[in-house]
Amino acid sequence: MIKKIFISLIVAGTLSGCSFLDVTPDKAGNATIYHMDQLDGLMGDYSLYNSYMYLWSDNLFYSDDVEVSPYFYSKVKNNDTYLVATWDRDFVENGGTVDACSRDGSFGKLFNFNTVLEYLDKVEQTTPEMKEQVRGEALFGRAYYHFFALVNYCKYDMSAPGIGYKDNTNPPPTGVPARQTVEYTVGRIRDDIAAAKEALTKANRTKFEIKRNFRITLPTVYAFEARLELYLGNYDAAFTAADNALKAYNVLVDFKNDPMYERTKVLTVNVLDAEGNPTGETIDYHEMTQLMNEGDEAFTKYEEMYLPHRTDLYFANKGISMSESLYNLFDRDNDARWLYFYNNNYLVCKEAAFSSNGFDVEEQANLKEWERHTYLRFANSYSSGKFFILGPTTAEMYLIRAECYARKGETAMAKNDLVTLRKTRFMNDASASDIDGTLQDVLDERRREFAGILRFYDLKRLNFGDNANITVTKKRHSDVQDFNSPVIDVTLKPDDSFYAVPIPATELMLMGWEQNE
Repeated sequence: MIKKIFISLIVAGTLSGCSFLDVTPDKAGNATIYHMDQLDGLMGDYSLYNSYMYLWSDNLFYSDDVEVSPYFYSKVKNNDTYLVATWDRDFVENGGTVDACSRDGSFGKLFNFNTVLEYLDKVEQTTPEMKEQVRGEALFGRAYYHFFALVNYCKYDMSAPGIGYKDNTNPPPTGVPARQTVEYTVGRIRDDIAAAKEALTKANRTKFEIKRNFRITLPTVYAFEARLELYLGNYDAAFTAADNALKAYNVLVDFKNDPMYERTKVLTVNVLDAEGNPTGETIDYHEMTQLMNEGDEAFTKYEEMYLPHRTDLYFANKGISMSESLYNLFDRDNDARWLYFYNNNYLVCKEAAFSSNGFDVEEQANLKEWERHTYLRFANSYSSGKFFILGPTTAEMYLIRAECYARKGETAMAKNDLVTLRKTRFMNDASASDIDGTLQDVLDERRREFAGILRFYDLKRLNFGDNANITVTKKRHSDVQDFNSPVIDVTLKPDDSFYAVPIPATELMLMGWEQNE
């Protein structure tokens, strides 16, 4: 018997975008900046670390943690998602929807931090401590967003073109930094990190504060430094920074015992036979309704984050499935991350909505088990978007420290950090402890923990820094406009030039830079 799934449910979304250098020279809007309190207010704006324009979300599509199969493309006709997920260079460069260089992406954010730094000595002062706090926060922010752009748009080669260093608020053409080299950009990032540490220490901002976790403290800087040095392969420096961050703040959330994370059945889909009659079987869609309805509030209250920085994935809505390789990495009986964040059947329910007749489950050979599920955690159910954690977390610091231990051959210490983390991620301690401390164990745990968002960063550093030789293969129609065209394999090779993401063409015109090749 051929079975069908049918439901009448429509999910829709919208897009917007803007140029990353399209910023006003009026540094304070309609207000005049004259007092340190105003600069303090600027640094206390939570939206500084809200990346509404999909910062790094395009990298999520490139990785081997997610999949957009030809079947789903032909079903929902989400061209943008499909073209980005299958590395269509022309679309990424010229399509206009994937623009991590936008005002709310990487470079646009730098305007805020540079404004503060330019005004520090010009405004009416309050206390020396406040001035140093504001200085430290602005230096951190400038370094932080340069790093995101570096990973996104530069090759993993210190002599390759970098992204320069935007250290002023001048508009184009005078305000456009020369690309110079990756080594130059890295050096400037490190300089700002060191200066931020010094300023925050002078300001006595050396302890993490959960109630003001959107304000930068010394542990926040250490956590970011650990991510930077891990990416660059400087494992001793990464270890020291991660260890310092954890000594200052090491909270892990046992979310499986938190009532906010309770899973509820949102939707039941009837399974129909070929004639459209109910078979008596159903498929349930689950989500953590209370948590998702909290939106930003739940995100900012999540106690593992040194910095509650998020990116939206509204442009793909919720409709991007996990990959087979990630699916197979989970202990699906005991890993709470699978049970809470992935095992939801959202895509099976959603895809049925886009066909008036449902679709034949047994008939669709490409509808694999992992393609039924997408990552759902922090989100705004009202807009159908979802949030990914971009800011450094205590979980990331445990994993960085564990990786550094493993690379030194100290597998017992690596295992200790892994088990500490996993005891808050698994349904029982026995399952949590069922791991060794090898480097591969750590890298697998990173994939399970980070839901794809850091996987492009990992693929890049592992392939180019470790010669890991990881090839990512996906499938697409040979003609993406023709659903009947043959399905072919496309690959992201270990040394692929796509690891330096094409810069949007409109931005190149403003900057006068040459395109990544």
